[in-house]
Amino acid sequence: MDLAKPPPNLHKLFLLSDQLHPDNYFRQVGNLIFDESYQRIDRRLGLLDAAALDDMLRRATPKVTFRDRKRNRDWAALIDVLNEAKGYEYLVSRGYSHIRYLPNSNVAQSPDLLAESPEPGALLEVKSIHQSDCDIAQLGKIRSAAYQISDGLKRKIVSDYKKAIDQCAEVDPSKTRKWFLFLCIDVDSDIACVPSNIPDLDRFIKEMSTDQCEIAYESGIWG
Repeated sequence: MDLAKPPPNLHKLFLLSDQLHPDNYFRQVGNLIFDESYQRIDRRLGLLDAAALDDMLRRATPKVTFRDRKRNRDWAALIDVLNEAKGYEYLVSRGYSHIRYLPNSNVAQSPDLLAESPEPGALLEVKSIHQSDCDIAQLGKIRSAAYQISDGLKRKIVSDYKKAIDQCAEVDPSKTRKWFLFLCIDVDSDIACVPSNIPDLDRFIKEMSTDQCEIAYESGIWG
């Protein structure tokens, strides 16, 4: 990434990584790093306080050179880590502060984020839903449009919701805090090409969201 003024936080991540590795993510994207989508990622990372940013960069660094060629998912593991900043941004937008990442124990997984203020605070789990294996296998082929959200996507959302509740319960069994699930969703191409699927996905997620655990989401394709 030999650019004059790259986005500062992503550039820091690049400098921490093995810069000469042939699968280094930033060597692959090149000048695309100046695209607005990358600028948006960098601004989001800029919301993290110093401790949270250091924690994220530490966990993201080994993923920069990990390319999942076997499943054709490339740098999905890196994207999963960077997506956690969306959860941090969401908590900030809801008025929370003193936000930090929670480490996972060897026994059970914790939610990603804990906000300590205002009391009683909040827990938030970020989950990334990537394109399905079927969609990846069909890349480059002509496909029919899907005029409804697939059952597979619905099952994945339900499964992630249940997992997020279990993770929050591990940390807060008496539910003294507010619980959130933030979904980062990349829908399959046959779903993405039909605009009417946008309100259908929104409606499905809103109907699932409860007082026990609120759901927020962002679609990487629909924005």
